[in-house]
Amino acid sequence: MVALHAAGSLLLALASGHSHIQQASDFGMEGLFQDSLEEVFPAQCQDTPGLPEALEGTFVIQSTAQYSMGGKEFRAWLDTFWKVHTMKLSKGQLCYKTRLIRTGFYNNSLHKGTVAPGMLFLETSPPRECLALGLCNMMAANDNNFAVSYRMRDGNGYRYALMTDTEVHLDFDVETLDVIGKRDFRDDWGKALHMRKGGGTHLQCEAGKGTSAGDCRGDLYGLVFEQGASTFVDLYRLRSGHPDVRELVSRVKVPFAPGSFHSFGLTEDYAILPLSPFTIDSLSLVEGKDLMHALKDNGENTPIYIVSLASGEVQQVTFPGKMYYVHVVNSWQNSTHIIWDAAANPEKSFSSDNPAIALAALRNKTVRDTCSNLQSIRRYTIELSSGTVTESFITDGPSAIDFPKVNPAHYGLTYCIYYGVEWKHNGHDYGSWALRKHNVCTGEVSFFYEPSTYVSEGVFVPSGDGEDEGFLFTVRTSGLTNKSTFVTLDARTMQPVSEVELPQGWAGSAMALGTQLTTLTTSLWFDTFAPPKASPLVLMWSPVSIFAVYSEVAAECSCPFCPLALEICRSMSHFSNAHFEVCSLRLAASAFIVLHLSSSSCVPARACAPTFAVAAAVAAAA
Repeated sequence: MVALHAAGSLLLALASGHSHIQQASDFGMEGLFQDSLEEVFPAQCQDTPGLPEALEGTFVIQSTAQYSMGGKEFRAWLDTFWKVHTMKLSKGQLCYKTRLIRTGFYNNSLHKGTVAPGMLFLETSPPRECLALGLCNMMAANDNNFAVSYRMRDGNGYRYALMTDTEVHLDFDVETLDVIGKRDFRDDWGKALHMRKGGGTHLQCEAGKGTSAGDCRGDLYGLVFEQGASTFVDLYRLRSGHPDVRELVSRVKVPFAPGSFHSFGLTEDYAILPLSPFTIDSLSLVEGKDLMHALKDNGENTPIYIVSLASGEVQQVTFPGKMYYVHVVNSWQNSTHIIWDAAANPEKSFSSDNPAIALAALRNKTVRDTCSNLQSIRRYTIELSSGTVTESFITDGPSAIDFPKVNPAHYGLTYCIYYGVEWKHNGHDYGSWALRKHNVCTGEVSFFYEPSTYVSEGVFVPSGDGEDEGFLFTVRTSGLTNKSTFVTLDARTMQPVSEVELPQGWAGSAMALGTQLTTLTTSLWFDTFAPPKASPLVLMWSPVSIFAVYSEVAAECSCPFCPLALEICRSMSHFSNAHFEVCSLRLAASAFIVLHLSSSSCVPARACAPTFAVAAAVAAAA
């Protein structure tokens, strides 16, 4: 069914400031946060009148799907079980399909009949139990990757993966929507006796060459964290065509483990890494606390690390204040300065009363409407010679703005226009959502808005040379009708070009906040590429991969037990790679293997022995 939206039913506000609609604008918002377990597979297709036939590609979006299992209810919407949806555009048709993301976390939960161990923002209600306290969560699959998807060319076509704030790239099949498993990288630059246990969600594409989540026509850059005797943030490069080899650009020593590095800035010559002044207390996690109750403030200022992409050299500057951000608008450089724009909060975005995290806050109108920790677009200017950092506000309420996107040809370069999602569009209702277009050079602002409808992050796809010459894609859910539509906007006018009703409504089912156009092959644009999906807030703790440890020992040491252990695991792997790791944990519980490793003449094997000892304690207590 196709629904072309009449221009008269939209509120389009062109102004240098805000448009305030003094009426209730959030009917049905609570219904977004209910189970939606129905899958649509194979795809269902329908015509797309009004959409240019030359527009071909696949729009990918993740959404929440299941809020409880086996008597355990999730309390943070980012912790839930998720779906992946694809909308394939080809020859004037849209073909839609959706399936639950069958991660190790999800499969292990099915196997247990309740929410499985794993790091959560907020503990379930009632709480899960484990005799080993937080070690069960820390050593679990921790692969609930839903935040952003990306693709890269390899020798056989494209490799697709889902990301969140861990070092894990979770490969999936964009056609079947099956989870393939954690990517096995062929690199070995990890520091001895250090663990990689965190990372950034958003990879960054070379300046002016697209985006990580679309068709990046260059190399991609990402972050992982290493902890041991010291703490490092490692900037790595994925060379175009080589998605399974991370090349170390720079190992940046930092004073504490990052609480989050969801995204970072990239210019033609530099990566910009602001270390927000909070961390995750490891002891609190071991004691069994959830992420929200393990956060710890760390200082009054914000160190910023400027990394040369060519040499890996690091210059540290300091912002004299607390910088809390999740998503970057854009960054660029000139001969004297680096400019870095971001959607920043006055306080940590991660808190148990913030509607960006807590389901109790999202479902309570009074709580969500009175939340004051709202994002604004801010500009940070770094003078390279002196290291001075200054802050200015591009926006300053009363609305909140996040999930910013710019024309892919301008990422890492100068720009004027960004597109973003705006909450409190009418000035008072958190559930008043709009898509915002903002020209920061002229101050002109325009919106795509309708009361009681909820829009996903916009995706800009260029169709010409102009900065706003192209299309903006979004999924819109109506709180009045419980129906969802795929909307194509003229990015210049913010008026709809086409709107297609999807087979499955997301109101009463899902929080569809992230979008991405991953596959785009068209004769309309030159080397077309598209902006990334973004998830609002992600903070995860990555476990030691026992499977990886076994693989390394088997490959590097004369270990008679490791190949056998791996073979047994393979034969028992009924669910996923995550089940493989659980199996390895059980084998690691053998004191004999631990003792063998401890006495081995192979140095890597001896270094692994403490890890196996911890695994044994976890397995014995499970």
